[in-house]
Amino acid sequence: MTGHCSMCKLTKPRSEFHKNQSTCKPCHVLRQRQYRRTIRGFLDQKYTAMSKRVRGKDSRCAHIMNGMDIISRSSFIEWAYEQPTLKRLFRQYKQSNWDFKICPTVDRIDPTRGYTFDNMRFITQSENAKHRWDNGTIQSMVDGYKNSFAYCRSRKV
Repeated sequence: MTGHCSMCKLTKPRSEFHKNQSTCKPCHVLRQRQYRRTIRGFLDQKYTAMSKRVRGKDSRCAHIMNGMDIISRSSFIEWAYEQPTLKRLFRQYKQSNWDFKICPTVDRIDPTRGYTFDNMRFITQSENAKHRWDNGTIQSMVDGYKNSFAYCRSRKV
């Protein structure tokens, strides 16, 4: 059984397609990458990651952020489009050929609070990493991992 990819126009085995998709898997990945390199796609990806953190679905920070506040996706995107900092940082990120260090990221100004209008700003990835070290958040995460690891070892999990 075969399928015809609407993007690359090649006929391929059906195993090369996701269920109910008209594009083959490699083209689907390419389309996703292209979408994430638009401001809207970038913001969708950021919001999904933020949402996972506050819902406890991101195991790296579930013990820190689970249950914190988060604004709706539409409110976040509307707010983000109004931020001149995002436009400037995203343009620099694109011009750098997508250098991760200058990727715009959402910083929670007060790390004890969630994603609310008065607690968010856009800064670069490297600025955010430095900010996390400065306020002890990373050390808190490291300590949490050490405690989890020690617990698992003691229980032989």
